[in-house]
Amino acid sequence: MSWKRVFPRGATDQSNAERVELLEPAHLLLAHANRLNALRLESGYNSDQFEQLVRTAFLHTAEWIHCLPATRAENHSEAGGLLRLAVETACLAFRRADGKFLAGPVSSDVRHRERDRVWGYATLLGGMVRSVGRCVTHLSVTSSEGPATWNPLQEGLWAWERRVGGSRFQIEWRNGT
Repeated sequence: MSWKRVFPRGATDQSNAERVELLEPAHLLLAHANRLNALRLESGYNSDQFEQLVRTAFLHTAEWIHCLPATRAENHSEAGGLLRLAVETACLAFRRADGKFLAGPVSSDVRHRERDRVWGYATLLGGMVRSVGRCVTHLSVTSSEGPATWNPLQEGLWAWERRVGGSRFQIEWRNGT
């Protein structure tokens, strides 16, 4: 059984059949502003560090997966659901890693604070990219206006959409994943 869903570019609602402006990846992150602001406050990074380390990573993720859904019809199946799943998973991973390390005794020593910050950042990135693999294994994206198929191993969806120039794209879910 082949399952297909067609999204207008930049649509945030699947039932919206009219042509919608192509949303910039930075605008897609605006929907997650409250969660990212809470993460900034929890992380202990100053504004510049947070912009350089965390927000830039989320922006690159938004450019790569743009408005893809995470699942066929289960959770996070709306346009932009994969980005929402990546943001939620990254924030949860960061919170769960707080004060935990894989090896050694738990220490509140000042010398270990930087190690804990690096560990928290690594878990944040791991949580973020965990869901991104779905665009390689679970689905195939083609342009509705031509034979172009997106290769997620070569370029992000945002760059591909701009290069192909179509106004719509089609998602086909692979069976057995």
